[in-house]
Amino acid sequence: VVKNFSVQYLNQEFTLFIQNGKGNVGRVSSAVIELNGVKVVGPEEFNKQVSMITKPVTLKQQNEIAVEVRSEPGTSIVVTILGILPSVTGVISPQGGTITLEGYASVIFPAGAFSASQNVTVSATSDPETQEDFNVTAEIDETGPRLPYEIRINSGSVAPLTSIDAIFYIPDSFITSLPLTAKIEVFVQILHVGEYEALDNFYYGFSSAFDPSTKTVRITLPPSSFTKLRRPDKTYEAIVLVGTILK
Repeated sequence: VVKNFSVQYLNQEFTLFIQNGKGNVGRVSSAVIELNGVKVVGPEEFNKQVSMITKPVTLKQQNEIAVEVRSEPGTSIVVTILGILPSVTGVISPQGGTITLEGYASVIFPAGAFSASQNVTVSATSDPETQEDFNVTAEIDETGPRLPYEIRINSGSVAPLTSIDAIFYIPDSFITSLPLTAKIEVFVQILHVGEYEALDNFYYGFSSAFDPSTKTVRITLPPSSFTKLRRPDKTYEAIVLVGTILK
């Protein structure tokens, strides 16, 4: 497959993400990816155990990417190139408010979510540990392609007192690459701390709905989505990831 694409803002770093297969099935054993005539990923970097490959790349205004899969029928990869992943911080008053990370997500806090004004940061990240958590803990047999980044909602020293709504913007390139059987879902990482072990798994099935006319998916996140036990600074954070279920 050979495709051409343009880039408007070149003064940033770019990263190539390769999702291998759909969950733990359909992974390729060999592939070659060339960018502007230069091989950036070779066959030796693929095998059935590799779920995600990331590489820094350099782009021009006009670019050509060529992808050759060398594996049995029924296997596939999803290739995405992203610039610097952004973040935005805003103040949410007791009356509520919205924080929008342009092109990625809008997070809506109702009145009463905080008893006093609170700084909230919404960011897009692609943390290898979080991506691996998804591979291990999501319901792998049903999951399909996913976006190569997660959205983090950090509310500082105070967790929201109510459920909040979030709207995620889905790129055209992701939607058009999906198989017909795929249903877009939002996965939320929930930490359960028991007497003998802690489970930090990704779950789907929350109240969410994909709107094809706006290319967005909306979800209601319960207060239990937030925990201060993952981060060394003990701030409250929710981690969500947009993926698919193969129906």
